[in-house]
Amino acid sequence: MAKKKANPNPQPEVNAHSAFGPSKANRWLYCTASITEEKRWPDSTSKFATEGSCAHRLAELCLLDRVENKRKKPSWYLGRKCDETGLEYNQEMIDAVHAYLSVVFLEFSPEKDRIYVERRLDGSQIDPRLYGTVDCLIVKPRRLVVIDFKYGKGIAVHAEENEQMMTYALMAFLDEAKRSRFTQHIVQPRLDDPAMRHTTWNYDRERILTFSKQVSRAIFDADTDPTFSPGEKRCHFCRAAPTCEALAEYNMRIMAQDFEVIDDDTEFSPVEPDKLTPDQLTAVLRNKKLIVTWLNSVEAYAIDRLEKDSRSIPEYKVVHGRSLRKWRNDLTEKKLVKKIMKVVGSSIDKEQLYKVELLTVAQMEKLVKDKSLIEKLKSLWVKPEGKPTLVPVTDGRKGISSLDDYE
Repeated sequence: MAKKKANPNPQPEVNAHSAFGPSKANRWLYCTASITEEKRWPDSTSKFATEGSCAHRLAELCLLDRVENKRKKPSWYLGRKCDETGLEYNQEMIDAVHAYLSVVFLEFSPEKDRIYVERRLDGSQIDPRLYGTVDCLIVKPRRLVVIDFKYGKGIAVHAEENEQMMTYALMAFLDEAKRSRFTQHIVQPRLDDPAMRHTTWNYDRERILTFSKQVSRAIFDADTDPTFSPGEKRCHFCRAAPTCEALAEYNMRIMAQDFEVIDDDTEFSPVEPDKLTPDQLTAVLRNKKLIVTWLNSVEAYAIDRLEKDSRSIPEYKVVHGRSLRKWRNDLTEKKLVKKIMKVVGSSIDKEQLYKVELLTVAQMEKLVKDKSLIEKLKSLWVKPEGKPTLVPVTDGRKGISSLDDYE
């Protein structure tokens, strides 16, 4: 690893994605068969992934600006287009990058540390197929710091025992073996839960060496004796999930609470909720996200197959769902209003075409930048209790129960 304060913008690799990439480590470390299974499916993207790529590019540019003292603030990029995705950098991205930079510069000391931005790391000492690009790596005299910026707001990711981050740390450790301590940060500024927007975890050399053995074993098993191991996190984004027999059987067992192998000729019938024991309820609830995600992926896969061949799945067909009428999008709003008024004439006023609503409290906070004015507005809003929601006991919020009044 070259010893310099910051690396230039890295050149794209010819083979940019590794079969054993860090971003999929929580999958291939446990479900070693997923490596082969996913190869049968093409890569796909979404508007959320494109938006995330745009935000990551902004984070990279802003971090390099700070490190290289270009005196260019993140707000300079507002409204400009991302050179990788073509999307415009918006205020929400600017705010998220500010949160990311604040964590980076809590760790980075220019006088004694080295920092690497969007650094390609190589794990070829373990296997040549092990490599990936880390958002930010800080090399301290005795400690390695890995920082990951996540723009998503749907799924919270914790830094503790996070396999993606540990894989980055392991690859950095292979080049910086003198370091005996490790810190990993995950910055996810758009989450609703403030406690999860920045999480961190510290560990030692013994833990990274143990993890190194786990990585080596998983890669060896994937090549020699791959096995399936379904689970919520590892299956969530797996491209092979819709046709994975192991995942289907796993979910059927959970829903039926029957740990015998389900025969193809047996009609599946879920157990009624009131007949489940507390332990069985826990097992079902723990796997709710996995089951729902799997069912959705199976449905999407079935729709795709039936659109290509209407006879490919017995008893089902694809139709157009219900939709709502909407104004034509080939007209500007000004032209549309003009045409509407020409038709309806004097039967309505032009102002009646628009619906005016009071801004929500959150929207008002974004509009009014003066915090002192926001403080004065606090007496005008209330925060009602949210509807009862199931969460694990590790959640920091106080539990509610009808029995609480008697304690």
